[in-house]
Amino acid sequence: MPRAAVDDFLAGLVWWGPDPEEDADHIDDGVFPSLDALWRSGPVIVRAPDTVADLVAAWQRTQPLLPQLRGPYREAHAALTVSGHPAPDFDSFVGLLAQWAEVLGEARRRDWGVIGLPM
Repeated sequence: MPRAAVDDFLAGLVWWGPDPEEDADHIDDGVFPSLDALWRSGPVIVRAPDTVADLVAAWQRTQPLLPQLRGPYREAHAALTVSGHPAPDFDSFVGLLAQWAEVLGEARRRDWGVIGLPM
């Protein structure tokens, strides 16, 4: 259950694969007038205000379950302790999620959408 909650939260924020045909799955309908005219050099994630509200609700379900994932995270991601990884340990991972939740919470408060661009 905790892993599914985290997956629900991240599903709206993370582009999972290298298939450009799937890019449109990460752009909510109605945000741009036409995807044909949308220039982008790589994957982009665009979430409308309704999706932002759903993601905030997903975070509210996820946050209390996170402590249950400390052990599984450590086991699955032991190799991430490499310097420079954005979440080399569980506390960094939770911090990263909390930062996203803060952005989403503010966007929700303002009834805004969010756009994620490649780094």
